[in-house]
Amino acid sequence: MEHNKYTKASVLALQIAAVLNMIVVGSILYNGISEFKVLMNFLFFSSLAILFNLFFAYKIHKAYFTYVKYAFWIYLIQIFGFESSHFGFSLIAGFRFFITWSIDDFALTINLFALFMSVLLLKAMRDAGKPNK
Repeated sequence: MEHNKYTKASVLALQIAAVLNMIVVGSILYNGISEFKVLMNFLFFSSLAILFNLFFAYKIHKAYFTYVKYAFWIYLIQIFGFESSHFGFSLIAGFRFFITWSIDDFALTINLFALFMSVLLLKAMRDAGKPNK
């Protein structure tokens, strides 16, 4: 796969997402979490999200086209989340910037960063192999 402007932007966006996630983790650790078990779960999953973004950025930088597809699908399923009084679901692998609509006891969440990354990765997949203009 030859790099184009969208694959380069995808690599940069994944690296920025990892850095932003590190900043969020650092600020939460600075302010402190009182319960040790919650802190360990938070650190574990945040570390996985940081490694996920850096791993995909590295693989896309090394021109492995399959990882653009994997990253696209993972970000695509992160776009929507929901929560009701009995159940909630939202997949988050890294940085998130979201808006939420609430109706009675139901809330719909749209992760704007995941939407941005999905569009960027889709453009990278469509333009793969085309020379940079």
